[in-house]
Amino acid sequence: MTVELLIPTAILIICIGLFIYWLFFATEGVYLGKRTVIRLYDLYANRYDDIKQYDAEWEQNTLGEPILAALQNIPHPLILDVATGTARFASSLIGTGSFNGHIIGLDASLKMLEAAADKIAALPDGASRVTFVHQDAQALPFDDSTFDAVACLEALEFVPNARKVVAEIVRVAKPGALIVLTNRKGWQTLLYPFKTQTTKAFTAYLRGLGLEDVTAILWQMDYDLIWAFKPGLLPTTELASIAASLRCPNQHRALVASGTSLRCTECGATLPIDAHGIIGYELP
Repeated sequence: MTVELLIPTAILIICIGLFIYWLFFATEGVYLGKRTVIRLYDLYANRYDDIKQYDAEWEQNTLGEPILAALQNIPHPLILDVATGTARFASSLIGTGSFNGHIIGLDASLKMLEAAADKIAALPDGASRVTFVHQDAQALPFDDSTFDAVACLEALEFVPNARKVVAEIVRVAKPGALIVLTNRKGWQTLLYPFKTQTTKAFTAYLRGLGLEDVTAILWQMDYDLIWAFKPGLLPTTELASIAASLRCPNQHRALVASGTSLRCTECGATLPIDAHGIIGYELP
């Protein structure tokens, strides 16, 4: 091969390599569809925390403690963590040592949930404080106004329809509930065309949904933390059972525990509970 051909061939190979890296790794497969994203998360679930290199104490100080302070009038809060990943958010709450509620961690990646379940099981009282659900964030299997707080961190840019996920989050939050989200920022947003927006635009969008006290907080190099509240007064109610909080795949509420599954007494649908305690839905 002549030099005249070698140089453009090398450039082409480099460009193809960079494109593949962007498509599969830099953007975590989001432009290839939901199933690709799930497969990639399944692939490196056991290495996810090492890749992220997060500081558990720092997240406890910036997430767990402020959120518990915001919910101090709710003795036993029920909290939903959408796209829970390896349960970093749940860990930040339990790590405070003063969390007396329950967290439902939902994710579409089963391997991430398994890693999360192992992590939570290693925490004092962790397993009794968290339930994991294998389901899509765009179809939350809960009734309207179920949760005292809902979080979705570092995930909206990786879902097919972020606005649908946010709408679902608002739907399942109780009146007066705290909603905690993140918005991607910095130069890496250039890697996510049509998937990100400025924090100013995102907070304006949330206000347009009717959310109140929408506040952007400097959090990480790549993310702003967004706090907002659903209009209304947050009621003080007893902590409902997990079965009472879930809908069956046909949207019925009559779920009862039945061995290693939950069973709907209306339609007979069953939700298996695996060895990690993860409640399984058939993903759309």
